[in-house]
Amino acid sequence: MYYDRSILENMHTSKLLKILRSPEINLAEHFPNPAKNAEFREMIASVILATDITKHNKKLIKLTENVKATLEYKKLIANNQEVPREIEQKRLCLDNPTHKKRIVKNMVHACDIGNPAQAYDLYVYWSARVTQEFDNQTKAEYKRGVEVTSYMKYKNSQGFYEAQISFARNLALPLWEQIGLLFEGAREAVENVNVNIKKLEEDKAKAQAQARA
Repeated sequence: MYYDRSILENMHTSKLLKILRSPEINLAEHFPNPAKNAEFREMIASVILATDITKHNKKLIKLTENVKATLEYKKLIANNQEVPREIEQKRLCLDNPTHKKRIVKNMVHACDIGNPAQAYDLYVYWSARVTQEFDNQTKAEYKRGVEVTSYMKYKNSQGFYEAQISFARNLALPLWEQIGLLFEGAREAVENVNVNIKKLEEDKAKAQAQARA
């Protein structure tokens, strides 16, 4: 249906827009201006499609450049210094609709992979449920005689903690760190991820000790 491009994200977009067109909600009633309606729908689609994890690294590199330029810009302005053209071009400005959309895309993506930023018990609870869902998928694949997605197969608790540490450290944390540099209110999430990584490492060590016992 989606030509193997952002399949899950395209499905989410399609389902959401269908819900918004339902008689109970009737999006058009809230946006009678066709142009505003189209603008809102485009925003929804672009933000959801930006959560595709395959685009994560490319978007993070771009955001990191933007955040660095934004901080340098603020520092130069505070010291009444001239702003180089390159920094002016790369900095983020909330008054700029294009920049605002870029920030929203990154923030929604950060929330999409933001489970490690929750309180530890809640984080592990949902991670366990997702892990179970993945394992169920591998069993269904095996029964249907299709190629099994091996990395989704549950092996043991040690492997579970290793996967969570890798996900939190390499995906969630770098993105949240950049958002935390832009918005003070996001720094709590950064701290939570760091704390949770330490707790995951502790639980991984316990699992290793139990396996050896």
